[in-house]
Amino acid sequence: MAEQQQQHRTELENKVITQQIKESQRGQIFGFILGLIGLLGSIILIYSGKEIGGSILGGGSLTLLVSLFVLGKKAQKKSLEEKSNKDNSGQ
Repeated sequence: MAEQQQQHRTELENKVITQQIKESQRGQIFGFILGLIGLLGSIILIYSGKEIGGSILGGGSLTLLVSLFVLGKKAQKKSLEEKSNKDNSGQ
């Protein structure tokens, strides 16, 4: 019975990990698309003579993308540390 429980838990963890990977990939794709839209919009604005607006849009887009990436990495690292601490204390 313990072996079945362990196998079931392992299967659930594999499903969760697979789903998290898919969500992460989806987020990266959407972030990339939004970043490109922001940068293309800024290029169009700058090309059409609206340098200030284009610069603000381009700078804002890059700042947002970088900050989201950094915050996402911090949250991922914190989650891994919590899981590691939980696993170590449970042994």
